[in-house]
Amino acid sequence: MWRLQLGEVLVVQSSNVNFTTPSHGILCSVATTFLQSFKRTSHLFNRAFSGVTIAQIKELRNITGSPIDECKKALEAEGGDINKARDYLKKRGLAQANKRSGKAASEGIIGVKFTPSFDTAIVAEINCETDFVAKSDAFLRYVNVLMSSIANQTNVPELGFKTYESGVEEEINNFLKKPLSNKFHFEGHECSDLFEAKQLAISKLQENIKVRKLFTFKSASPKGVVGSYIHMTLAEGVGKSCSLVDLESDASNKAALREIANNLSMQVLGNRPEYLTREDIPANILNEEIEKVKESLQEVMKNKPPKVVENMVEGKLKKFLGESVLYFQEYMVENDSGKTVQEYLKDQEKVLGGSIKVNKYQIVELDQE
Repeated sequence: MWRLQLGEVLVVQSSNVNFTTPSHGILCSVATTFLQSFKRTSHLFNRAFSGVTIAQIKELRNITGSPIDECKKALEAEGGDINKARDYLKKRGLAQANKRSGKAASEGIIGVKFTPSFDTAIVAEINCETDFVAKSDAFLRYVNVLMSSIANQTNVPELGFKTYESGVEEEINNFLKKPLSNKFHFEGHECSDLFEAKQLAISKLQENIKVRKLFTFKSASPKGVVGSYIHMTLAEGVGKSCSLVDLESDASNKAALREIANNLSMQVLGNRPEYLTREDIPANILNEEIEKVKESLQEVMKNKPPKVVENMVEGKLKKFLGESVLYFQEYMVENDSGKTVQEYLKDQEKVLGGSIKVNKYQIVELDQE
């Protein structure tokens, strides 16, 4: 209770304000002004007498990144104990995260992280509610923690959540809840699993986060390496879409092979081939294209020997193959090279002194919720 005495008693309370005063206009005016000022600054008085210092609030904020008011509440609730206040914020944050679980998350990123041997890539689509948060440092930190924690395991698990369909989110969350062999710190808190880190990220960002895809892209060969290309890069290994290429070779220069795999990944994302080789085209589709070519050359082929007709058909078919088959596409990474991807690989075989073969490729893009 505050008392201001100017001839008579003026009683002021911070919640229910009561004051007694004679009907002197000047004193009433002074009292009104004082009350308005006190209301505006009452939080400063509260802070001063709460037993929590500004230094403590600053320390807790530096550790957790939580808002100042949240840090103050936590310290007050735990009697100024920093460690207990940190646990308080963690529990409060996890509870807040659960409340956001039903929110739509249609923005996000594609992340790629390689194992140290570069024969396996961990690929994830991680979503949030807004594009602003998808580009934020805190969100990208969570992405890095998730990807690195999986890629750096001694035995990287084989994951196959490539498409978002009914039940997949629950399966991914169950995987994220599995305890890791080593605990890690995220946003100032110790975490034992990746789901806990996700919930803390949700609390900090105040947006729902979903891991919509999570899979491993592993080389089909013990001699293989995997390369990638990230489009619209936000951070290392993070962007809006990506492509991956699995390259097999008996050449010893793995760094050079990775560069070739990265170049081919750019080719794949830019030109989007439907097939790797001509042999991969289903027979019915190839036959359909051949019939289309023959129909277009019907007049020209009249009275021509079978061998000439065959060559004419093959010549026309090259356009379809050049659009649809990776090996037949013009190699676009080197401008004006005039070579096909197959010819580019033949040149690289001579340089590296070993055979080079593309085993598979994949394009990964954001899904729409």
